[in-house]
Amino acid sequence: YQYKNLSNYIVRIIERTDLPFVKERIDRITPHYFRHFYAIYSRQQGADIFLIQKELGHSDRKTTERYLEKVLQREQEIGLMWKEQDF
Repeated sequence: YQYKNLSNYIVRIIERTDLPFVKERIDRITPHYFRHFYAIYSRQQGADIFLIQKELGHSDRKTTERYLEKVLQREQEIGLMWKEQDF
């Protein structure tokens, strides 16, 4: 049994759900997509990159950083650090 068969099976199940966010996407939601979601959501909740790397089983931190590239860039945008209630 090959992982690709299972991956394709899961993709077909996801596509049959008719969930709005699935319909609106151009690319397919695959099991690997959930790994990226897990990493991004964990970081947004305050998890350290090292902990995310460990959870995903990445041997190289750069792999984890690629998963989080857009999130890490956004964290560097100074305007996002402003607190709305101060205005």
